[in-house]
Amino acid sequence: MDNALSIFFITCIIIIAVLMKTTRFRLPNEPPLETAWIPWLGHALTFRRDPVAFLQAMCSKNGDVFTVRLAGRYVTFVMDPLVYESILAQEPNYLNYDLVAADFLKRLFDVTLPPGYSHADKAHMNMRYFTGRGLAKLEDHMVTNLRLIIQEYPNSAEESGSGWTNVELFKFCYEILLRTGFLTLFCPEMLDCVEVDNKMDLRRQSSEVCNLFFHLDKILPDILLGTLSYREKVQVHRLKSDIQALLQQNLGSSWIEDQVEPLAVDVEQQQRMRLALFWASQGNLGPTAFWITLYLLQDRNALCAVKFELSAATHAEDGAAIINVLHNTPVLDSAIEETLRLVAAPFLSRNVVKDLWVKRYKMADLLFRKGDRLVLFPFLSPQHDPEVHDYPHTFKYDRFLRPDGSRRTEFYKRGQRLHLGSLPWGSGNNACVAKVYATSTIKTFLFFLLTKFDVELIDPGASPPGFDSHRCGLGVMQPQHGVNVRFRCIAQERV
Repeated sequence: MDNALSIFFITCIIIIAVLMKTTRFRLPNEPPLETAWIPWLGHALTFRRDPVAFLQAMCSKNGDVFTVRLAGRYVTFVMDPLVYESILAQEPNYLNYDLVAADFLKRLFDVTLPPGYSHADKAHMNMRYFTGRGLAKLEDHMVTNLRLIIQEYPNSAEESGSGWTNVELFKFCYEILLRTGFLTLFCPEMLDCVEVDNKMDLRRQSSEVCNLFFHLDKILPDILLGTLSYREKVQVHRLKSDIQALLQQNLGSSWIEDQVEPLAVDVEQQQRMRLALFWASQGNLGPTAFWITLYLLQDRNALCAVKFELSAATHAEDGAAIINVLHNTPVLDSAIEETLRLVAAPFLSRNVVKDLWVKRYKMADLLFRKGDRLVLFPFLSPQHDPEVHDYPHTFKYDRFLRPDGSRRTEFYKRGQRLHLGSLPWGSGNNACVAKVYATSTIKTFLFFLLTKFDVELIDPGASPPGFDSHRCGLGVMQPQHGVNVRFRCIAQERV
């Protein structure tokens, strides 16, 4: 009896010690701490089910800054855009992005970065590929490849004699942009091919890569969350291996090869890095093209304004001439920015390396604790914040235009002017270095689609599909279901 009682008391002491060790208490000036009854897991299950709904509920309860426990990690979410700039400007010895990126690449693509790898240094070096002559060369290749790919799609209608081609819009946009990106960044020799058979082989490769990646992309959220079944893990391994083999067949562009160079001692890691770069450079282009095309087709005024602006490029023959016109399209720029405001939902994450104090306007200063992860979520604020944007869930193509046609930058929160009214491209040392190239690709796609084809919604009265919230944090949201359209070549026009 005494032994049993002793064991009971020892067990209780151990349990109390573990709870004291793992239980967290809020310190002065720290954000509100949202506790959960499940040890270690915390709110992970609720968060996984619907991240946006969970964060909205937490904001309503705790305000726009709070800390929760997610699968063993304490994460502080910040939805106050007035402090974004000061947070993103912090030095890496306070808020570190490299640790987050390394963890992300490892979990999603099995990439192990070498010690000392710096994304900030790499981004600085990459600027030469996405500015000046490097950018001009990429854009010229992109226009040529996009024209080549989009020419394939009216063929089935011409063969049937109907004149119209019916397609599911998301798959259509996704496929064209992904194949174009593959040829531009992973097959730069495409433009130097003289043999027709070689060109056809590369185009077949682009289609094969697209079909494989489309299936992998659908599973990426589950890979990131670690919720795959054994059967799904086998499928993912096969998909990754097949895509990596195709990406490996061709010498990539200078930018691609520069990224994989630090992993030169490990061929398998190089292949994985190519796949990661393929996703990073192409994964959001197709979804963005889908959303802006859909929003334009549903808004006649926006469509007319954009088509009028694009008409200036209809007589341009080469890629450089087309891009030159597309660099001066303020209405289309605003429409793209508005689309991204509505659909871009990245998590801007940092690891807190040292305790960090951040000042807030007319509010108490904030203390972020060492060892936590700090996540900004611009999707909720400023992008969908009714205090920043009127009718925040409505597409207004001229929202980012001033009356004189210049870009509008005046947006306010609590009476204070914001640095940015939207953050779809990230900011700080993880900002997208390929922003101009990506925007040019979207514009070129819209130029060919809207000036060379008649495009119609099959059901023009239908509401736009909702967002697949499981992709929250990965970039641009994808639709919950497809949208059917039909298109045909405009008489006398050639692509």
